[in-house]
Amino acid sequence: MTIKALFVIGNLDVGGAERHLGQMWKALANVAPLVKAEGELYIAIYNNQGRATRWWSVVKKIYCSGLVGRALMKLTFYLYFGVGQAVQDIIRLRNPLAQRICL
Repeated sequence: MTIKALFVIGNLDVGGAERHLGQMWKALANVAPLVKAEGELYIAIYNNQGRATRWWSVVKKIYCSGLVGRALMKLTFYLYFGVGQAVQDIIRLRNPLAQRICL
């Protein structure tokens, strides 16, 4: 990880996806000196959830395999969630084309 992976939003210092780089300790060594005096550094570490973890590992490998894998995963998930939401809307007698803001 390089320092360039970090960015600042207002007064909030934010670090990107250090965990995805495969060198967690190196990433932490690069990030720790950037924490302001009296500041706090939070770390989230995933746990193994069996089949769900294996499933998402496969999805991530396909997504990261290149442009074709990324396009395939995006298409799959857009269709899955888009069609799923449309079906729910139709069942609830709502317009599936109506815009909704989700925050």
